[in-house]
Amino acid sequence: MVLGKISNLAPQMQYIANSLPTYLLNPILNQLIKIEIKFDNNHLLFDCSGKKIKIRYYDAYSFRTFHKVVENNNLGSRKVPVDIFHQPECDAILDIGAYHGEYSVLLGLLNPQAELYCFEPNQYNRKILYNNLSENNLDAIIRPDVVTNKTDNIRFYLEPQQVSESNSTSSPDSGIWKEEKRYSVSISQVIEQYDIDHPFLKIDAEGEGHNILSDLVKNTSPPITVYIELHPNKLDDVTVEDTLSMLRSYDIEPKIVGDPTYPRPSYYLQYR
Repeated sequence: MVLGKISNLAPQMQYIANSLPTYLLNPILNQLIKIEIKFDNNHLLFDCSGKKIKIRYYDAYSFRTFHKVVENNNLGSRKVPVDIFHQPECDAILDIGAYHGEYSVLLGLLNPQAELYCFEPNQYNRKILYNNLSENNLDAIIRPDVVTNKTDNIRFYLEPQQVSESNSTSSPDSGIWKEEKRYSVSISQVIEQYDIDHPFLKIDAEGEGHNILSDLVKNTSPPITVYIELHPNKLDDVTVEDTLSMLRSYDIEPKIVGDPTYPRPSYYLQYR
């Protein structure tokens, strides 16, 4: 039997995603997504600040991440106002920990004057990142480097399953992780390499947030604007408060944005 074109199943999957526990949800979503991929329907459409955004998903994990990417002009469950990502003065966008590209696409569409640089060390994620940028007619320099505070070869940990965003430079406490040697680069070196004058950085680098910010304020010149998601459980030997105190020692006052009760807090800061 030859199946005809079927409609996008996203509305039904959104209802399922909001109704079922994870252990029941993922197997159902994965089967539905296989059907959608077959008919090229595996995408979500969003209207954000007058921009049309198209994001593709390939598995239950990415669908659950993306099905509320933009809601009421806020970013999903974090409730971060989209307006802070409109940065008309910046000449470059650096998305550190780009994952599948939801921030890269949003930042690229809102800031067409800026060059877009995406850093994503996971090969599977990079493929989807590239597809999502292409879907939205965006050009970017996509790099596989791990961003830290130094240029070196480092230990990098990946979860064994292909579908995951839980990659880290921090040694995991539990679970079966794959350790690899990876090339790392400092963000100050990147800014110098590309001769960037006024960057906007989005940082979601698991346990490296503190190190990246430290390198940024010590070794680069303002103006710099940053949106960062800190991961308290992956900060080696430092706390979120240590990171905030380090920034305040440079007269930078980070402002929490979005839902303050979210487990991984988001901060917005300007270094001028």
